[in-house]
Amino acid sequence: MLNPGSFLGGYRISHATNSFVKFSFDGVQLTWTAARGPAYGKASIYIDGVLVRTVDFYRASQEWQYQVTISGLAYGNHIVVIKVLGQKDPASSGTGIVIDLLGIE
Repeated sequence: MLNPGSFLGGYRISHATNSFVKFSFDGVQLTWTAARGPAYGKASIYIDGVLVRTVDFYRASQEWQYQVTISGLAYGNHIVVIKVLGQKDPASSGTGIVIDLLGIE
């Protein structure tokens, strides 16, 4: 989708419970650029099959280019899964999860 607030104007969003993105990278850190706002839900981040963080993207006002960083990984090849949980804060009007940009170091 196109949006001037997102990185380079484009992003992807999913509302489907258990939908996921999976990729591998060589490095020590992952930064996921997303969005927070009144219509977003929760997602889990797995690295090498281990749940490392669950993030709630609800916020009362819209925020583009919100960054979630996972650091301190041993250098090497890592497999990442970001999964839409279909869950939300009670104040949220939706469960969408945005992937705007994925950066690795």
